[in-house]
Amino acid sequence: MEDWVLADTLIWASFFSKPNSAEKHAVDDLIDADRVVLIGPIVAEVLLGFRRKAQADWVASRLRATHFLETTWDDWKSAAEIGRELAAKGHRIPITEGCPPAGARPTRPRKGIRSRKRLRSRPSGRAGSRPR
Repeated sequence: MEDWVLADTLIWASFFSKPNSAEKHAVDDLIDADRVVLIGPIVAEVLLGFRRKAQADWVASRLRATHFLETTWDDWKSAAEIGRELAAKGHRIPITEGCPPAGARPTRPRKGIRSRKRLRSRPSGRAGSRPR
């Protein structure tokens, strides 16, 4: 089994707004290989980027094709420890995106939403932009 890949918010902004981008093609390949995983803060940030509820709901339904890591208090405590170790080595990264909890438990994607075809279309509007 290949490792999962945590796709962060900026990757999803390109995925949904730039159909010919390298990010879009890379994420398509990862989705086809069933390797994409998300955590709650990234889901919230991505959905916040859509001004209309209908757009956000459509994107949410597509993000369900990925694995999702359920986390606990102890998971985030462990993530903070890992983050401190990385910071001591000069690597400062956002804990919500670059350092997911080590003990997080994956959940399977919803059935029927696995293929690239289901993620190809995009809603009108700009992905990744913040509501005003």
